[in-house]
Amino acid sequence: ADGLGHNVVNRIVRDSRVFMWFATNDGLSRFDGYGFTNYSVEQGLPHRRVMDFLEAANGEFWLATHGGLVRFTPAAAASPAIVLANEATTTPMFTVVRPDGSDPDARIVTALRQTRDGTIWCGTRRGLFRLDRSAGRLSLRNVDLGVRSANAFSDDVTYLLEDRSGSLWIG
Repeated sequence: ADGLGHNVVNRIVRDSRVFMWFATNDGLSRFDGYGFTNYSVEQGLPHRRVMDFLEAANGEFWLATHGGLVRFTPAAAASPAIVLANEATTTPMFTVVRPDGSDPDARIVTALRQTRDGTIWCGTRRGLFRLDRSAGRLSLRNVDLGVRSANAFSDDVTYLLEDRSGSLWIG
């Protein structure tokens, strides 16, 4: 009723400029203290469901969505089409990074964490991935956790945390 994009909120994060960001089941909502600004597929988000929000140390915004890892540039122009990171000729509002391969569950990013060394980690329905920036390209690299099971949900990573000693905990 007050302008939030959807009643189901998956994560709430305060950024360095004190905006409140709401990852919802119908996009991303920003609260500036007075009202909401909503971002969804109409602006180029690859999927309505946003699971997590990360402000990286370098100021970049990253979103965990059911359509892949998304770099979010609020000041850029919206695009009605999905723009893949390594195919972008300009800087769109949403740029999508997806793992190689055709497994649709690997595109469902559920959790984000940046560790002290600057690495951005992505939990997905198909395990853990690391954002790789090499040769001017962005890619998601699978990290083998050594866990094998007949259970379809055993690869589902839903939470990431770095402890004081620098260890990455995976839920």
